[in-house]
Amino acid sequence: MSKRKNKPLLILVVSLISLLNIVGLINYTPLISWNWWYLFELLLLSLCILYFQFRSVKLGSISISLSLSVYIPIIFLYGIGEAMWISCLVTIVHTLANKRPFNKLILNCMQRSFSALATGQVFLRLGGEIGNLIIPGSLLPALLASLTYNIVNMGTVMGISLLMGTISEQAARRFFKSNIHAMSSTLLFAYTGIIYALMIASLEFYGLLLFAVLLLGYSETLQHGAKLNAEQSLRLKAEQELVLDSKTKVYNYRYLRDWLEKNAPLEPMAVLFIDIDDFKFFNDYYGHDQGDQALRNVAAAIATSVRSADRVIRFGGEEFVVLLPGLNGEQALEVANRIQGQLKRIPEASMEHPITVSIGVATYPDDAKDIHELLRFADKAMYQAKVSGKNQSCVFCPESCSQTHSG
Repeated sequence: MSKRKNKPLLILVVSLISLLNIVGLINYTPLISWNWWYLFELLLLSLCILYFQFRSVKLGSISISLSLSVYIPIIFLYGIGEAMWISCLVTIVHTLANKRPFNKLILNCMQRSFSALATGQVFLRLGGEIGNLIIPGSLLPALLASLTYNIVNMGTVMGISLLMGTISEQAARRFFKSNIHAMSSTLLFAYTGIIYALMIASLEFYGLLLFAVLLLGYSETLQHGAKLNAEQSLRLKAEQELVLDSKTKVYNYRYLRDWLEKNAPLEPMAVLFIDIDDFKFFNDYYGHDQGDQALRNVAAAIATSVRSADRVIRFGGEEFVVLLPGLNGEQALEVANRIQGQLKRIPEASMEHPITVSIGVATYPDDAKDIHELLRFADKAMYQAKVSGKNQSCVFCPESCSQTHSG
């Protein structure tokens, strides 16, 4: 589904959430205590939230922070009004400090204060009592209310994004699938907030300070872990780029060379040696741009015809090598035939001078005694397929080749 902006429904949803927030603030603000020590504790918790907001880490495409672990005890122990106001104040400071647009500020205030309101309401409706968190009576309401915070927070963001047309339904589904780990981490942070609330309920100010210090340490550990993960990802990306062919995005000759230099004992495997038939003529006739596109399409067709454990390598020019661990000659020939069939679907297969390939198949240990010989024998089988008429596959044998025509 394409991105579509549903302005009337967007206005209705934003107005409804805003109205609920206003009613919540009107209802719960008069209940806020103006005791100086009470306000001092709230100030400390607010500073913790702000600190964690600035120390958020990227997990998948979601920024996560331990601020939720502080919002939860504020809701359960201090009050819904306090949590809503602190949500707004912290969001204002954080958004202005990061120089984000005004509409982002309004939406974030609305989203977080509404999440706090919904969480507090669920807690109360399930029998919880603000300021009186006891075990085991308050545990189930607290757990379900914490789950509510995550659902409402994420649902509000995603729902408004869909209505604004900034994301499609398909993109939203992909987002949830690819960020399931990050969302489970936010649940963990919510349950950490319940433990924090219990610490404050039991040890009062000392519990607040002690657990805040623990959360600060945990936050720095997350930061360090995120940096290590980012560095590792960059290193892996750089290493991968060294062994990937820039044109076809399959492995390059360097990857094959490294594999050959290891010269490690082989498991049973097969190798396909693939050469595009008359590619020089195709390149000269249709031009190099079309030739480059043909190379990309051939590489993609080969890659879609093999398993994830197999390796597709651009050997050079119009030649490709496919490593097929665990396959014998008959199974490898089936893969070769599948590649031939897949190549019939590429655009270049229907041209006046179509793209076809010749494929040689060799196996270890049936044909070759080492990896170098295995590659050489697959090359010989490919040559036999060429001299036998092209556009076919040939399994290596010392004297002749068994062929499967795919023209």
